[in-house]
Amino acid sequence: MSKTPKEHRIPGILSNLHVLAGGTALSFSGEIVNLLISFGYGILIARTLGAAGYGVFFLGLSIFNFLALFSHTAIEDGLMRFLGFYVQADDMGKAKGVIGFGLIVSLVLGLIFGGLCFFCAELLATRVFGKPELAVVLRCLGLGMPLFSLMSMTVASIRGFKIVKHYILVRRFLFPLMTVAFAGLALVKGCGLRGLSLSYLVALGAASIAGSLLLRRFMRRSPERICRPELDRVSSFFGAAFLVSVLTFLIAWCDLMVVGVFCSRDQVGIYYAAKKVPGIILLFLFSLNVIFVPMVSHFHSNDERSALSHVYKSTTRWMLIASTPVFLAILAVSRPFLSLYGPAFLEGQWILILIAVAFFINCVLGANDYLLLMTDHQRYMVVNVIVVTLLAVPLYIFAASRFGAVGAAAAMLSITVVSKLVLLIEGYLLLHLHPFDKHYAKVAILAALTAALSYLLQYVVPAEPALLLPALRVGLPLVVFLAAIPRIGLDGHEKEMIMGVLQRANGWVRKDDPAKVEPGETDAG
Repeated sequence: MSKTPKEHRIPGILSNLHVLAGGTALSFSGEIVNLLISFGYGILIARTLGAAGYGVFFLGLSIFNFLALFSHTAIEDGLMRFLGFYVQADDMGKAKGVIGFGLIVSLVLGLIFGGLCFFCAELLATRVFGKPELAVVLRCLGLGMPLFSLMSMTVASIRGFKIVKHYILVRRFLFPLMTVAFAGLALVKGCGLRGLSLSYLVALGAASIAGSLLLRRFMRRSPERICRPELDRVSSFFGAAFLVSVLTFLIAWCDLMVVGVFCSRDQVGIYYAAKKVPGIILLFLFSLNVIFVPMVSHFHSNDERSALSHVYKSTTRWMLIASTPVFLAILAVSRPFLSLYGPAFLEGQWILILIAVAFFINCVLGANDYLLLMTDHQRYMVVNVIVVTLLAVPLYIFAASRFGAVGAAAAMLSITVVSKLVLLIEGYLLLHLHPFDKHYAKVAILAALTAALSYLLQYVVPAEPALLLPALRVGLPLVVFLAAIPRIGLDGHEKEMIMGVLQRANGWVRKDDPAKVEPGETDAG
C-alpha cells in the first residue's frame, strides 16, 4: 500500500497546529498579563499588610478556592468534554442543554459551599488554623462563591466551542484588573483585611456580570432550541470529574493548608510568595491546556487518533521549549524575585527552588491528566487521585511538622514526580500514546547542556556589579538555547507552519509598504 502523499497529509496537521498555536498564543498573552497583575497584587498586599497579613489573606483565598472546586471545576471539565462531543455531532440543542444544566448545578453548589465557608469561618479560623483574623476573610469570600461559579461557568461554556478570546478577556484581563483596582482603593483607605476581602467580592460580581452578558450574546447566534442532554452520561462524567478535581486541588494545595496549621503566619506568607514565583513556569502549560483540552475531546469524539497523537507530542515538546528558559531564569534570580516582597521573604529561597523543580517536571512530562480525563478514562483518574491523596496528606504533615516549610516543598517535589510517571505509564497502556519523539529528545539534551552552562557561569562571572551574574546566567544560555531550537526542536510540519506565518507577515509588510507596491497596483488590490 502506498503512503499518503506529503501534500495530502500536511493540510490537516497544519490546520490543527494553527488552531493550537493560535489559541495558545492568545491564552499565553492573557496568562502573562494575569501573572504581572498577580505579582503586583501580591506585592501591594505584602508591602501594605506585611508578611503576616499577606499570609492570612492568601490562606483564606486558598480555602475559598478549595471550597469553590465543589461548585465549578468538575462541571467546567464536563463542559469541555460534552460540548466538544455535541459540537462535533452538530447538535447545538444538546450543547445548549449541557450549558444550562451545568449553570444550574454550579450555582446551587456555589450557594451551598459559599454558605459553608461563611458559617464555618469562625471554626476554621480559631480551631483549625489558630488565626482568628482569618474569620473575616472567609466570611467575605464565602458571599462571593456563587458569583465565582457563575463567572467560571459562563466563560468555560464559550471555551468549550474552542473560542478562547472571551475566556481570556474575563478570567485573565477583566477580573484580575478589577481585583487589583478595588484592592488598591481599599488598602489606600486603610480598610485592612476586611476591605481587601470585600474588594475581591466586588471584583467577582463585576466579572460574573461580564461573563453572563458574553455567554448570552454568544448563545443568541444559534437558533436551535435547548434540548435535554444525555443526563445519565453527563452526570456520570460530572461525578468522576468532581472527585478528580477536588482531590487534585487538595494535592496541589495541601502543602499550603498543612503549612498554615504547623507554621507561623510569617512562614505561611513566605511559603505562599515562594510558591507563587515559580508559577511562571506553568504559564505555558495553562495556555496550551486552554485549547488542548477541547481539541482532545474533538479528536477523541471523531476517532482521529493520529491527529491526537501528533498534537499531544507537539504540546509536550512546546512546553519543554517554553519552560526551560523560564526555569533557568528563576533559579538564577530567585533572591531578587523574593526581595520584591520584602527582606523577610529572602529565607524562602530553597522553598522556591524545590517548588520550581516540581513545576518544571509537571510541564515537561505533558498534560497526560487531561488526556485521560477527556478520552473516557476518568475512572482511572479517580483511582489515581485517591491513591496520591492518601500518600500526599500524611507526607505533607510529616514533612511540615518535622522540617517546616522547606519540608513541605520537598514533599511536593516527590509527589509530583511519582504522579506524573504514573500518568505517563497509564496513558501508554490505555491509549498507546506517549508524548516523546526524537525532537523531544534533542530538546531535552539541549536543555540539559544549557542548564550546565548556566550553572558553570556562576564560577566564571564576577559577583560585582550585583546584576552582572544573574544577567549573564540568564541571558547567555537563553541565547544559545533559542538559537538552536529552530534547527533541532521543531518537526517538518511545525517548520512549515512557521514559514507560512512568516510568508503571510512578509506579504502584509510588502503590501502596506508604499515603496514596495508594484506599478499599476492599488491599495484596494
